[in-house]
Amino acid sequence: QEAPISHEPGTRLSYSNTGVSALACVLASAMEDAGQPDLRETLRRRLMRPVGIGDLAWKMSYGRAFERDDQRLYVLGGGGTYTARAAARIGQLLLNRGRWNNQRLLEADAVHRAITPVAPAGATSPPGHPLPGLGWWCNANGVWPRLPEDTFVGAGRGHQIVVGIPSLSLIAVRFGDPLGDENPRGMTERYWEDLERHLLNPLIDTVVE
Repeated sequence: QEAPISHEPGTRLSYSNTGVSALACVLASAMEDAGQPDLRETLRRRLMRPVGIGDLAWKMSYGRAFERDDQRLYVLGGGGTYTARAAARIGQLLLNRGRWNNQRLLEADAVHRAITPVAPAGATSPPGHPLPGLGWWCNANGVWPRLPEDTFVGAGRGHQIVVGIPSLSLIAVRFGDPLGDENPRGMTERYWEDLERHLLNPLIDTVVE
């Protein structure tokens, strides 16, 4: 399959699930070549169970795998659910730079890359948008001026949010109704503005005088 190029690579940031869809195929092939269990089982054994997330507390890929060309694939761009406590544990693992109870579960460099902007030098993002890390959003561009620049956010549909601030040793989870009016894609027209106004700024007011 082919996807058209919408702009010159390295010049602009835009939201797209094409890359993570391709990643699903790459991961399936790599794990098969390495003789590893499929992706969900690997996450279950190596990450979820060690941090205390039980099988009923999380779901990926809408709760199922998809078979394609003899590969067992999982949707990586959507279909994930966590309980609030499970989401908080993932956030805390990142805050701990990949360690849990003195056990290293993720390489520190991998965590750093996840919560650090990956945008090429000179690339621009839409006004009011944070910068993308690897699956997380970053405040390195100061888009949320009242929050520390090391703030990272995991953002789901309807403002299901995990906030991490390493410099404050803070993790916060907010699950609930959208903080603004949703469009058909499940996003509010002012998603980041609503998040900043109704959650991030009030949160920082409770911990910083």
